[in-house]
Amino acid sequence: MASPRPLSSDVSSRRHDEWRAGDIVVWYLRGKGRMDHIGIVSDGRDPASGRPLVIHNYPAPGYTTEADVLSSWRVAAHFRFPIDGKLRR
Repeated sequence: MASPRPLSSDVSSRRHDEWRAGDIVVWYLRGKGRMDHIGIVSDGRDPASGRPLVIHNYPAPGYTTEADVLSSWRVAAHFRFPIDGKLRR
């Protein structure tokens, strides 16, 4: 299996096109008993901001959603896995 490639964690509007469907995002949510949080970038975009939507899980009450949360928390890491040994562009 190919290793993921680390990418920019910049979520500013000028960098939205660098986030692709299937990318993995990790946010820092430390403090007050919280842990880091992981999401998968979807192929959808928020119509107002153009930000990529992210699929992630809310531990309580326990559901998964696709939402405009990319810039809701500080991004710790952004990764993309190659397909067939080639990185998607």
